[in-house]
Amino acid sequence: MKRIQLIIKVTNGCNLRCKYCYNAGADFKHETIAPEKIEKLISLFDEHDEIGIIFHGGEPLLAGREFYEKVLEIEKRLTVASGVKFVNSVQTNATLLDEKWLNFFKKHHIAVGISFDGLYNDEYRGKTEDTLKAIELLRKNKMHFGCIAVVADKNYDIRKNYDYLKQFGMPVDFSYVFIEGNAKDIDVLPVQSYVEQMVELFDVWMKDKEGTSVRNFTYMMNKILKCGGEYCGNGSCIGNFFCMDKTGSIYGCSREAAHKYCFGNVDDAKTKSDIFNSQGFKEYIGGAIVRRKSCADKCEFFDYCKGGCTDEAISHGDITKQNPQYCYFFKTMYKHVKSRIDELLASKADLSEYNPHFKKALVQATSIPENDNI
Repeated sequence: MKRIQLIIKVTNGCNLRCKYCYNAGADFKHETIAPEKIEKLISLFDEHDEIGIIFHGGEPLLAGREFYEKVLEIEKRLTVASGVKFVNSVQTNATLLDEKWLNFFKKHHIAVGISFDGLYNDEYRGKTEDTLKAIELLRKNKMHFGCIAVVADKNYDIRKNYDYLKQFGMPVDFSYVFIEGNAKDIDVLPVQSYVEQMVELFDVWMKDKEGTSVRNFTYMMNKILKCGGEYCGNGSCIGNFFCMDKTGSIYGCSREAAHKYCFGNVDDAKTKSDIFNSQGFKEYIGGAIVRRKSCADKCEFFDYCKGGCTDEAISHGDITKQNPQYCYFFKTMYKHVKSRIDELLASKADLSEYNPHFKKALVQATSIPENDNI
């Protein structure tokens, strides 16, 4: 199946002021992107079987339901004309989410991802009670949703936050803060401490029979077991993943550093070739190729990491060289998770004693009957 993933930055406006916001340079000015620009972008890729769209921001719910109704009508027209399928999702701080929004998302099959820092939410995001009300509303309506918790605070306790967040039964991603925008001005948790805590949490998580899904771990298991999805940073997302801001400018990622390489404006693109032939795209993919070749020549983990995240390299200062801290994280986590999986496979452990989400990932990859030992 031919698929492409698009992030649409609906607005730079936001009703929160997260201390680590990488989009703060846009001054939080609320102007909604014109639906016509979205129509132009998705029309460039209408020969695909499926187009995934993540409505992002700022805070995307500020655009209002009428905006999304217009976009959905555009999608319907393209589906009729070309057969392309759309898979929509929205990434929101959930403070504006109410019954009307929830019914709208359910009616139109729009998946919801929330940004919520749990025990650290008041310190770094704010309006915690509003987000908790939205979480309860989603749970009450049995709507599946996931959570991104940004690990930023120098005193962040990942295990403690995991124990807090798992009560909601939602998949959680403990995402290390992007050192971009406002995050450059805060005292963040050192990468070494983040890695140490994630290693410790994995050992707890895999045996937590009441535990929720931690996507950092399931993605790593997918990588090791060679099945399922994976982090975009450990595969070649270039050419299959684009971000468009409210002005119509196109980039390879939604993160701030990637904006150094602009692939042009959708208003000027007659075909998708205009994007691929832009100077920005050529420099972006050219730098990534140099980095990946260098990694392939000297790193035993290249087949699993693929040179890592391009934006992470740009953030560190050079698209052709990966951030050593990124490499440290991946190598340490990969080796630890793989060692635990190898131990289980060798010992033929009783899977009934393990986290059901860990068990599910292992069973799917190894075709082991769920009720049997390994």
